[in-house]
Amino acid sequence: MATLKSLQKPQIIDVSGARILIKHPDISRNPRTPLRAPFTAAGVTISVGDNDEFVDDDWTILGERGDSKTEEVDVNGVVTRGTSLTITNTTKFDHEIQDPVTKIYERKITIYGASSDGGTLTAIVATGSAIDIAWNRPYTEFSLLTTHTAYSFYVVKFYDGTTESDASDYIPSTGNPSSSVAKIIEAALNIMNDSVGSDLTYENLVRFTQDSQDEIVQHVTESGNRKDWSFEVTGADDSNTWLSAVEDENKYALSGLGTEIKYADGKDVVISVQLGNLKPMDSMTPQEYADVFDKVKRGELSSATTVGATTMTLKDSSYFSSSGTVNIAGDAVTCTANDTSTGILSGIPASGTGSITVASGVGRSVFQGYASGLPLQYTVFDGNLYFDKPISSTYAAYRIKLKYFKKLSTLSELSDTTSVGFYNIMKFYVASRIAGVRRNEKDQIKYLQLFREQLTKNAKLEESPSLDTYSYYNFKSTGQIRPTTRHGRRILFDT
Repeated sequence: MATLKSLQKPQIIDVSGARILIKHPDISRNPRTPLRAPFTAAGVTISVGDNDEFVDDDWTILGERGDSKTEEVDVNGVVTRGTSLTITNTTKFDHEIQDPVTKIYERKITIYGASSDGGTLTAIVATGSAIDIAWNRPYTEFSLLTTHTAYSFYVVKFYDGTTESDASDYIPSTGNPSSSVAKIIEAALNIMNDSVGSDLTYENLVRFTQDSQDEIVQHVTESGNRKDWSFEVTGADDSNTWLSAVEDENKYALSGLGTEIKYADGKDVVISVQLGNLKPMDSMTPQEYADVFDKVKRGELSSATTVGATTMTLKDSSYFSSSGTVNIAGDAVTCTANDTSTGILSGIPASGTGSITVASGVGRSVFQGYASGLPLQYTVFDGNLYFDKPISSTYAAYRIKLKYFKKLSTLSELSDTTSVGFYNIMKFYVASRIAGVRRNEKDQIKYLQLFREQLTKNAKLEESPSLDTYSYYNFKSTGQIRPTTRHGRRILFDT
């Protein structure tokens, strides 16, 4: 029997009353061949298109998942390449020509309970009494006994007779929340008075739900602008949005954030930035940043430095003087030579004043003739956050707190929940896609139109989160004080 390196992770569709509903494993990519001739119940030899990927003791199913006559059979004996397979167990139903014969790896299900989400699992149905996957139904159902209802969460695993899979997500005994993929699908199926079967799978329904979230996130307003939603904002007080400040550094990769950012570049990448609990910084354009650093000597390491090294290699040292002091990672490093053809600064003392006392990695910023301090402005481009000056030691222990539009988590499992605040409209999109599968053009158009009408309504009701607004005072050469308010940017001007 051929076995997989690892079994699929199972999914609980829902916990409803005293029932646990379990999604079948996805077998769409498993070895599969059609029947070449009708097969009579209780027969032992089946004629298939090609038996090449089947071996002795392989388990297969005859028929499609969810079909009432689908049944599990075991390949018996050595398989000689051709169009014949012998099976051991007696079948109950006749099977028609072209019915699929599909190899399966996950055959059974074990069930566990837990007192908390992620807590220790207690076996309810262990491997010795694992239940069979009900291939002839849309899902496998397990009925809880009174002795099983003491748990706050339930978990299932697939079992192949030897090995268990990874555990499913922990599902509350009260069932999935209304914002879950499972509940959105359930609502859509109720609208269409439909059910899951061989031609309407949970895999497709989960994909439809993700597509509905994409439609919402990518919504374009009547003015032609992409809509930014409040549920996409991650706050400055969320530790997932923090970056660690580094002494003598002004460049920070946004990939270091705990949640993926919605926009790669542009003015809308970041809503606000602040260092610790200090006043939020002003934003500037990449061109304004370039103007600030036009005459500043700044480079980046092309290879890592080590403590006590006597050379330092930059990606480009042409802006640096032939000798002098450079600042990196809190060190004031002295060098006596600069080979601009190789980017190597040399003549660095191995120890003492002017030596390298802190190791730095590739890409670390190096400055010459520019003092570190408290950054007041920022910009974003090429996936990085840049400050108008490197951070001094006074502020190196602070956190860089960002507020930005994040990418919503992908909906890939039934237990996943959407962050969309008005998730109730997503059922209409899924219903439209179900109607498409059923070739019901009238309902397909009807429910897609209803979804988009509700989406537009929600977009009009909710104002997009904007850049933080704050005031400052501009001291002009005349001595006058002029207050200025701007979203996220300080504008310096004289009159």
